[in-house]
Amino acid sequence: MCPFSGVPNEILELIVVNVDAPRDLRALACVCRSLRRVISPRHLEYREVTITSGDSAVWVHLAQRPDLARNVRRLTLQQWSEPESRLPTTLVATHAAKACAECPRVRAVRNMVNLSTVVVNGWKTSLAYLLRYCPHELKDVFLNDPDVPLAPNHPIWAMRGLRKLAIPNMDHQLVKNAGQRLVNFISRSAQLEVRSLRYSY
Repeated sequence: MCPFSGVPNEILELIVVNVDAPRDLRALACVCRSLRRVISPRHLEYREVTITSGDSAVWVHLAQRPDLARNVRRLTLQQWSEPESRLPTTLVATHAAKACAECPRVRAVRNMVNLSTVVVNGWKTSLAYLLRYCPHELKDVFLNDPDVPLAPNHPIWAMRGLRKLAIPNMDHQLVKNAGQRLVNFISRSAQLEVRSLRYSY
């Protein structure tokens, strides 16, 4: 008999919400049926989500379901859909795209209160606009598109406590204009590990 079989779902949810890695979630779901019902699909399909600019139904779904959006830990934004894209499918309603009047991207990102990692691959929609609504607990930012310019007033420079940062496109004008903001940014992120920083003249 599973030791969790008599535990209310609310308590199990409090345990599961603290498990970040999908691999660990899958292992935990194998312990018993009670945990599996809580974990799949509400957590497993939402820990790591890859969204393209055209996935309006997914954005609307996450905007309408803050209880599911809060389970997102890693959000990858990319221009085109790829075979390895991770989209939550089990709970997405097909009619969701027409249901939300407010900007679903902003609302969805606001709902991702446990989001810790943002990866950008060729995302042409305003990244600065979306990052303004990311939670302050964001820990890792990977900007993998060399065409994404970072202005001196970009919200990334206002973030604090970042652990990892990758920026493929920093020109001398940005460094010159961002000067003190860049210094303040680095001082607010004492554990910062710069993964990739290309500086061009």
